[in-house]
Amino acid sequence: MSADIPGSTPNPHPHLPMSPETRPDRLQSVGRFGLRALRIAASTLSIVELLRSDWTGGIASGLAWLLFLQVERTINRPSHGPTGT
Repeated sequence: MSADIPGSTPNPHPHLPMSPETRPDRLQSVGRFGLRALRIAASTLSIVELLRSDWTGGIASGLAWLLFLQVERTINRPSHGPTGT
């Protein structure tokens, strides 16, 4: 089993087989990719809307981009060590 391999993570659901699709690191990498895609889409949409002089859409997309950026920074922040502030 995968729990017998040194350095492997234990199966959080012992009744389900551990497969590449159910590993937590796989889910985290897919989530990071999705968050990065949302951030890029929001910034692109913001620029396009502002160039079209649609201020409401441009500002809303810019705020969404800032929100996604803060979430991404929070997720990628190391959980231990000095924070600097």
